[in-house]
Amino acid sequence: MIEKILNEKAGKLSKCLLIGVAVLLGVCLPSLGEGEETAVKTDDKAVWSFNPEKLPENYPLVLTNQEVGRVKDLLDNERRTLKAVFENRLGKDVVLQKVLCGCPCLTLAKEYAKTTVAANGRLELDFSIDGHAIHDEKFKRWMLFQVEGLPEVFLNFEGNLITKMRYEPVRSMNLGTFVGNVDWTRTIKIISDFQEDITLEPPADHPLLKAELKKTDAKTYELTIKPKSLPMKSGRFFAKFALPVKGVEHYGPVVVGVRGEVKGLKLALSRQQFTMDRAKMKAGEKGELKTLVILEEDKKSRIHFNSRRRETVKDKDAYFPVSNEEEAVRPLDKLETWEKIAQDIQVKLPEGVKLTKTAAERQVVLNIEIAPDYLEKAQKAYLQLPVTYHQRGVGNIQIGWR
Repeated sequence: MIEKILNEKAGKLSKCLLIGVAVLLGVCLPSLGEGEETAVKTDDKAVWSFNPEKLPENYPLVLTNQEVGRVKDLLDNERRTLKAVFENRLGKDVVLQKVLCGCPCLTLAKEYAKTTVAANGRLELDFSIDGHAIHDEKFKRWMLFQVEGLPEVFLNFEGNLITKMRYEPVRSMNLGTFVGNVDWTRTIKIISDFQEDITLEPPADHPLLKAELKKTDAKTYELTIKPKSLPMKSGRFFAKFALPVKGVEHYGPVVVGVRGEVKGLKLALSRQQFTMDRAKMKAGEKGELKTLVILEEDKKSRIHFNSRRRETVKDKDAYFPVSNEEEAVRPLDKLETWEKIAQDIQVKLPEGVKLTKTAAERQVVLNIEIAPDYLEKAQKAYLQLPVTYHQRGVGNIQIGWR
């Protein structure tokens, strides 16, 4: 059925669409076992592989080293370089339009698009396979080859993965959603199963998190991760820490990580608009004080704050929420937390206007003082003061006078 449609629409379909059809059909190939037919019929369209007995008729390229498709004992972090050698068995040049890798674990050494293979010549295809990107003990992968004017052909790979590094409790942690104003630490233990001694080196610096590497015994390292400073910057993050490995050839860095979302503390003004009496200010010979309160979790205000929200987590074993620490510490119940918040609140003030910030129980009081001579020079009948907390807008205080 597919062959009939392709024949009818061949003049209209783009090369990209033809590639897409071929790749979709190629998904069937990894399920093939040794000794099974390698030409698979799917809706009457053949999916071919570099089995010498099952290549399309008159297909020019022949794989001379069939053993390249059997990848034995690939280490979990190993990047193994391989070479596939093809011969052009026809007496004319052929053009290899493109080679597509069916897995991120396969990487070509260079671009082979539009490569011409001379008559009776050879094509040496250099590539690598990365064990870090494979998560199955026994794996099957493929590459798709497109020769101009001929059916697509797949180069299949089979192999086994050997794990040499173990991680406790997990390799990658989900920290969940949290406010980001409480200190926390997470430790990942890295255990080597190599017979020889290896050395792990510290990871590169991270902008948000601090990672400390410590060797606890001959085969074990611990990586402790914690925030560099508090409060943490709002937003989602996925921090990967690559630890270079010394002592094993062709073995890539150990990669561990944490991910989560910092919601930040959201504040709101309990009141935003005020009216001042010009006559009283002149009589008092000093500015009038106006009190504004920034509250945490006031239903009448615009504040929204959750120290803990329900998480939908698929892998519960990898879930180590920071909100547990926040719930236990309850920093917003402490006066010192609000003193720190008061320091970090910024109000843009014009000349002649003063601000005093005072921390109180679950709130910060802002006292605004406006000098009488400021009113004499003011060109507007109101004053608007933007309030921010860690560069995030809280609201605008608007003061008018009559």
